[in-house]
Amino acid sequence: MASDETSSSDIRVFTESENGPKLEITDTIITFPAFEQRTLAGKGALANTLSCHLHSFLQDNGVGTHFIEQIGKQEQAIVETEQIPFDLVLRNLALDDMSREFGLEPSYRFNEPLLEFFVRPDTSNGHPVRVSDRHLVALQIASIDELGLVQDIALRINDLLTGAFFGVGVMLAEIRYEFGVYYAPEDGTPTLLVISEFSPDTMKLIDTKTGDALDARCAFDGARDPLRGYKAITRRFDLDAPKKVVKRAAKSTSKTSAKTS
Repeated sequence: MASDETSSSDIRVFTESENGPKLEITDTIITFPAFEQRTLAGKGALANTLSCHLHSFLQDNGVGTHFIEQIGKQEQAIVETEQIPFDLVLRNLALDDMSREFGLEPSYRFNEPLLEFFVRPDTSNGHPVRVSDRHLVALQIASIDELGLVQDIALRINDLLTGAFFGVGVMLAEIRYEFGVYYAPEDGTPTLLVISEFSPDTMKLIDTKTGDALDARCAFDGARDPLRGYKAITRRFDLDAPKKVVKRAAKSTSKTSAKTS
C-alpha cells in the first residue's frame, strides 16, 4: 500500500516509517455494511492487541499475512502489499442486513459458510456493493483462479478462528477479509497475503451462553459501555494484562504457499 493510503473503512491508516511500512488501528468504529460511525478513545489499542494476537496465531498455523510485529499500542509493522480492491465477507450465520434482505430468521445458520464479494464505489461515502465473482472477472479485478485462492484461504481462516473463539465461549458469526499481493524484492515473485484486521471491527461475534453481541455493534446500541465487546474478547484471550508486544520475524510473512499467477 502506498504511503498515507487509508484502508477502505478508515479504521486503519497505512503510513511509511524509517523502518518500513506500518499501520495504525484508529479509534474509529464503523459498522459494515451500514457504515454507522463513531470515535471512542481506547478502541484502537484494544483492537490492535487482539489483531496482532490473531495474526500470530494464523501465521503459526501456516497462513501468510502482512503482519511483522506490534510496535505500539495502536501500531503494527507490516510488509508492503498491493491491495486487491474488494472485500470478502464470510458468514456462518445470517445477521442484520443478511437476515433482513433475504427474509431469514435472525441468526439463521448456513449449512456451510456463505462467501460474498463486495466492492465500494469510487467515492468517499460510497457504501459497499455486493457483486458476484463474474463481476470481478469482467471488471478485471481478479481472475477466477485468484478468486478461488482467496476463498480457500478465507475458509481455512474461518476454520481456525471458529475453533479459537469457541474455546473462549464466543461464536464467530461473520468475518470480513482484505487481501494484498506481496512482491519479493529479489525477483518480484508475487505472493497473496491476508491484510485484514482481526478484531470486533471486522467480525460479528456472539457470546455462546447469552447470545449477546461482542463486536462493533455494541458501540451503537445505547448501552453504558460501548467498548464492552472489545474488552470482553481481549479479556477472554487473556490479553488485557500488561505483556510484551507481539513480535514476529519478518520471514514469517512468507509462510504461505499461495503464489499468484
